Amino acid sequence: MTVVRREARRRWAVVAACVALLCALPVAVAAWPSKNVRLDPSELRDLVQRSANRPYEGYAESVGTLGLPELPRFGQVAALVSGNTRLRAWYAARDRWRVDVVETGQERGVYRTPDELVSWDYGANQLSVVELGRVGVIMYDGTGPENRFTYVVGESTARLPRGADLMPPDLARRLLDLAEGDPVTALPGRRVAGVDAAGLRVTTSAPQSTIGHIDIWADPGTGLPLQIEVTARNAERPILVTRFLDLRMATPSAAVLTPPQQRDGLSVANVDAGDTLDIFGRDRDRNTLPDVIGGLTRWEEPDASDQRVVVRFTPGVAYGEGLTRIAVVALNRRLGNDVLRAARGWGTRIDLPDVAAVLIAAPLLSVMIVHIHSENRTFLLAGMVDGVHMQRFGEALAATQ
Repeated sequence: MTVVRREARRRWAVVAACVALLCALPVAVAAWPSKNVRLDPSELRDLVQRSANRPYEGYAESVGTLGLPELPRFGQVAALVSGNTRLRAWYAARDRWRVDVVETGQERGVYRTPDELVSWDYGANQLSVVELGRVGVIMYDGTGPENRFTYVVGESTARLPRGADLMPPDLARRLLDLAEGDPVTALPGRRVAGVDAAGLRVTTSAPQSTIGHIDIWADPGTGLPLQIEVTARNAERPILVTRFLDLRMATPSAAVLTPPQQRDGLSVANVDAGDTLDIFGRDRDRNTLPDVIGGLTRWEEPDASDQRVVVRFTPGVAYGEGLTRIAVVALNRRLGNDVLRAARGWGTRIDLPDVAAVLIAAPLLSVMIVHIHSENRTFLLAGMVDGVHMQRFGEALAATQ
């Protein structure tokens, strides 16, 4: 072997070693031992609840094993909580952010501005815009289905969960908001996305709750939540985990927060903005519900001036308190019949006078479909309560119709 060849091999060996070192560096940083930071759990909870205006950008992953069935028009929701979801987020403030759901071969983004909420499906080339604060208009692009543009004025409170709801900061604040009053204890620190995070555990005291405990790790300096683990009652492992894999605590650029631009040539039609998804029933269906069902009081939306208020994905009609609150969604008639038929293959049938119902009791979430024959009206109930409690509530609801 010549001296030149030996030197060449030596140089390539050095290059290979450097490449291997660079590739391993992020993993090594993430695995670096935590300093085991601890804060008083009540203090940490307050920090988390006040973190809504902390800017950041990062990459997160959510893994859920709730095992919910894919009911008609709700398949995307089931996938969010029963699979692996990768998220890329840019967050400047509560009214300026962007979250992309990244999947193999496709990407869906949601942009929030002070005036609009814009959803952009890159694969379908479909843009939807909600102008916040007003109601009543939807517009369609007349150039064909390959370039669809939908414009809605006024975001309905009756919306489905979306990927942005699984980002660690948003999910942690929402869960703590629901669990207000439940006891918290300190957890050992954990290193998450290069941050030595402090931890707390929320344990619900309600016997009907399906939640055993909620573990949250957050940056001790800012209160920004970095990792959440939700464990069902009597379970050994978390059933929902969402955490940052990469994080930079800085304000993202204005360019990355700017949504795709609207195009000219739109025709206008007046519609019910609350039914743009062709999923929810009319307001009169929800307004037939009384103030109290089965001993549970109807929950009202909080005052929007409360700075701790977070976006919830209930349709504005819910009963009960805290983590055991039950959401009641009125489905439109055609979809309601389809959902009832599909649910029969997954859950337990419950036959009552003038009522057909199906109960699906998953480890963390119970879902019940209640169909009133005489009114051809269908309600979907969902809550983190056990099947016995959900069935009792569903039967009480049916008795009020």
